Amino acid sequence: TAARDAQSTTTATALQDTPIPDLVSELHAGRVSAADLPVELRQQCVGHLTHDGYTNTEIAHLMSLSERTVRRDRAAFRKADACAPDRLLGDELLGEYHAYTLGAITRLVRLARAADTPHYARLWAEEAITRMYDRLIQTARRMGYFPAGKARLEQQAATDPAERQRKQAYLKGLMELAREALPGVCQPGAKGGKGKKGRL
Repeated sequence: TAARDAQSTTTATALQDTPIPDLVSELHAGRVSAADLPVELRQQCVGHLTHDGYTNTEIAHLMSLSERTVRRDRAAFRKADACAPDRLLGDELLGEYHAYTLGAITRLVRLARAADTPHYARLWAEEAITRMYDRLIQTARRMGYFPAGKARLEQQAATDPAERQRKQAYLKGLMELAREALPGVCQPGAKGGKGKKGRL
């Protein structure tokens, strides 16, 4: 019994350094038994198979476990991956989403530029790139990482000296056009009962 326990400990230690996808492949081939895995490592394998789209029944069959154990492991895996409210969580998630989007766009660009890619696939890839980039921008905007264009332009108009000068020059041009069109009304001190009130 002691020798068997020692061998089990040695096997568990060796499996700790095995990447989860490789470990799942070993389980699938029958070279490793789920009974030899530490609980945490078993839960990671269940989580990996869950992300790959396997059902509880399929995971139980693949790993020679009961469905009850699989449900318990999936619950533990969800709990371990739970996100607690944090002011930096949005930064981290948006950064991850940004990196994932740029990676996907890079792969689509390579696909569109490949010599053997059909023309329709190139058009699809270019359209998909535009949609993905637009989705990234809209997500960042909804999360409040930059204001909408209208709000940004209004703020710029209110604070930018060059913008104020442009508006003053524009209004001055309108005044000159009005004086040319209505010389008797828009001139300062013009007769006709307007006086200063007739100025625009």
